[in-house]
Amino acid sequence: MSLYLHPLRAGVGPVEIVAVIAACGLVMGLVRWLAMAEKRKFDNPLVCPRCGTPVEKSFPKCPDCGALLREVCERCGARFSIFDKHSCNV
Repeated sequence: MSLYLHPLRAGVGPVEIVAVIAACGLVMGLVRWLAMAEKRKFDNPLVCPRCGTPVEKSFPKCPDCGALLREVCERCGARFSIFDKHSCNV
């Protein structure tokens, strides 16, 4: 008896083979996505000035303490992140 069995001879059809390959691809993609999410967490140097919670530049306020992370220019009324330097052209 041979230890090697061809999948099609073992009763496994092409649909099952494609399904297994697709499932393996999904699992590998999920592992890669989780690894990248963990990397992004440590690459983010922005923290709330009040409580130190990691925040994104696009957040309007801190999700933990509620501190405002956006300011309004008194000259032109433009809204900008406190992490950006705003140069008013008015």
